Amino acid sequence: MTSLLGQLETFILTLILGLVTGTIFHFYQTVIRAVRLSRYVLYVLDFSLWIIIIVLVFLSMLFINQGEMRIYVFIALFLGILIYYRHFARRIDAGVFRAADATITVCAACWRGSKKMFSWMGRQLSRLKPRPEEPPPDSPD
Repeated sequence: MTSLLGQLETFILTLILGLVTGTIFHFYQTVIRAVRLSRYVLYVLDFSLWIIIIVLVFLSMLFINQGEMRIYVFIALFLGILIYYRHFARRIDAGVFRAADATITVCAACWRGSKKMFSWMGRQLSRLKPRPEEPPPDSPD
């Protein structure tokens, strides 16, 4: 059994983890609102976000308290997310929006660049295809 000070340390670190998780989710929501995505791309992004958050929380719990899950750990995690959205989200909304806008700009530039690269590669490959031979000219009989 851990001491009271150890439990308090675990609670505070998990509360900070909740703040970080809230920030990640806030950033994700801002990006999704700014970009028009198809339903299926949104499904993939939602799934990816939750995998990232699960891995982050799992690895953090291993680091914070060797993976020991107690009810106060869940309370601290959800309390951290709640505190973030109640007190910090509005204060750093402009910074999150700028970061989301920069992310969208970089991703759009990468997407356009990859489309141009694949288009160029397709043209180069089509030049390499052997062309059919010219039929012999008809001889006048």
